[in-house]
Amino acid sequence: LAAVDGERVPPPTWWHCGTGAWGCFHTHFAIIERALAEGIDSILIFEDDALFPPDFSERATKFLEYVPANWGMLYLG
Repeated sequence: LAAVDGERVPPPTWWHCGTGAWGCFHTHFAIIERALAEGIDSILIFEDDALFPPDFSERATKFLEYVPANWGMLYLG
């Protein structure tokens, strides 16, 4: 999915987190909106500059085992 450029889609006056954060917000919102429209039950969003340790898959799987089933969202960092 192409990202929204916060410089090209300027934030409203009440937004005080910068244009990069505004673009990120819109990009994530579009991903969530698309998943809902397509009936996708679960999504995982990473930034394009995310770095993963070699054992990320194993660590993430173990961590997610402890997340309650009724949680609607989890922010990793």
